[in-house]
This record gives sequence, C-alpha cells and structure tokens, in this order.
Amino acid sequence: MNILINTASHQDLNYKMSSIMTIGYIAQEISPKHLCVTEIDQCFSVLIENLNFPELEVQRITASALNNFIIYGEKSMGVEAERNFIVNGIIQSLKSGDLQMRVLAMQAIVELSRLYYDQLGPHIGELIEASKYHVYIINIDDQR
Repeated sequence: MNILINTASHQDLNYKMSSIMTIGYIAQEISPKHLCVTEIDQCFSVLIENLNFPELEVQRITASALNNFIIYGEKSMGVEAERNFIVNGIIQSLKSGDLQMRVLAMQAIVELSRLYYDQLGPHIGELIEASKYHVYIINIDDQR
C-alpha cells in the first residue's frame, strides 16, 4: 500500500491515476481489518487531497475510489479533525461544475451517512446545504 500511496501523489498523471484506481479496487476486495491504521489514514489523506486536483479525470477516479474506501473510515470518523477533513473534502467536491463529479460526491455523502450517521451530527447542516445545492444545480442543468 505504501507504494500506491506514494505514487498517488506523483506528478505523472498515469502513475497518479493508476495508483488511485488501484486503491479503490483494493478497497472493494479486502476487509478493512487487513490494513493498518496508518495505511488507512494515509489513503484517506491522498484521496481527499486528490479530490481537488486540477485535472477532472483525476478528480473522478479519486471520488470513485473514495466511495469504495469509505467503509475503512470507522476510526477516522471517530476523530473530529479527520472526520472534518473527510467531510469537507467531499462537500467541496459536491460543488464541482461537473455533473459526474457531483453525483460521485453525493454517493459518498450517502455512504458516509449510512455507515457513520451518529458521528455526522456536527456536519448535518453543511450536508443538508450541500445536498440542496446539488439538487438546485441538477434542476438548472435539466432546464438547459
């Protein structure tokens, strides 16, 4: 995992996208108990950071991988600073001008809510506002 985490921060887009995609695939296939806490924390960090990468394709691949990785967040969601980092990263993605990116971000919010509802109390207002914004933008897109 360490190699994937490092190459997910690489400047070469092929390394970056391949590594992020692989992290997402690994998250689908193995149980969270098979990764140590440090690896999980580093994966969350690299995924959230890449949600804001300038290249849209990197953002989409990252959002998809993050949706697979959210199940690994039990410890992270219990720590306020880490929870804030994850939730704020996803909320920022929901404000994307790209419809596919907003849909992936909404899927992440739904998955977070499903798995960690009890820990999202401080973020409910932000999540509701972000969700309303998402619906508003979709309505505008539909009217065009």
